[in-house]
Amino acid sequence: MTDGYRWTGNTLGPRLEELRRNYADPHEPLAAIGEVMIGSTQETMQEGGRPDKYKPLSLATLIARAGGIARAFTKKARGRHEYSAASLTTRAAKTMGEAQPLIWTAHLLHSIAARVVGWSVQWGTDLIQAALLNFGGMAGRGHKVHVPGRGFMLPPFDPEWRDIERILTRWAFGEAAA
Repeated sequence: MTDGYRWTGNTLGPRLEELRRNYADPHEPLAAIGEVMIGSTQETMQEGGRPDKYKPLSLATLIARAGGIARAFTKKARGRHEYSAASLTTRAAKTMGEAQPLIWTAHLLHSIAARVVGWSVQWGTDLIQAALLNFGGMAGRGHKVHVPGRGFMLPPFDPEWRDIERILTRWAFGEAAA
């Protein structure tokens, strides 16, 4: 079982308890389950949220990613203070068009890891900002900026449950059971 999400409310709970009583070393299957959950978390981030899509990035964030107002808008538009999509530089329009929440540098995406602790699997990230990005909250100087929650650390979805059950069945009953 885990310290976070408890998986006893489904068919795997009793199976895990049975395996716990009958087998000595669960490291290999639990490590495989950790890999499934890393993939699931990364897929959620790359798809822009599951099952619901993430809230889009704010205009201020998009402008900052494009290098600020000086680089995001043409000199002519800056002189007139006309900040519209039509006055974006080509580079800024491309940067803004490709922007995805949670995947700018991919640092968070690649920081997701898993480890086996006894009879449980823990997966997540050690990045300080991860909780803010996952749950949302206030950030910045004086905590004046609201960051919407974009949940990426989610319990398994149906495809992952099937993979987890397959891993445990192979481990308990051998390759022929798969």
